[in-house]
Amino acid sequence: MGFLKKIMEFFAELFAKKGKITTTMPQTDTKTAPVAPKQPTIRLITLSEYLMDRDTEYKLAPEFKNNALVLLEKVNKLIQKSGIERSVNSGWRPTYYNNLAGGSRKSAHLSCEAIDLKDSDDKMKTWIMENQEVLEEFDLYLEDPRYTDTWVHLQTRAVGSGRRVFIPY
Repeated sequence: MGFLKKIMEFFAELFAKKGKITTTMPQTDTKTAPVAPKQPTIRLITLSEYLMDRDTEYKLAPEFKNNALVLLEKVNKLIQKSGIERSVNSGWRPTYYNNLAGGSRKSAHLSCEAIDLKDSDDKMKTWIMENQEVLEEFDLYLEDPRYTDTWVHLQTRAVGSGRRVFIPY
């Protein structure tokens, strides 16, 4: 045993007898601070998913691509805030696809200003209707859910009524 260690033990024992110190070292807390549970990663909508490969068949005008990027930024923020993951039901619709879908000649899908998200369980439309302030927060407009059975229609193009939840006619 080393000389220094013997001296320390001697003084520790001496002071312990006099009640001035204890001979045991205080226990240090080796626990780390509690870590907040990791939030699940929400999959966001990509430009490729939104375009639905239609840009390989039809030329996508640069302003439409810009519209799509603006739309996706806002929709993805809404998805993140809601915590409800969704996929694309209908994205960009060149005229041919818009006609197939029975879309309006003035549909915001034509200019990449609208998206339909799959919502067969109604969770997204319920969440948005209970939190309508997010439409203003992200500058989005929602087609009245009474007119969208299994999807949620969101768009960046303002509607004539100015209402964030609008009737599509």
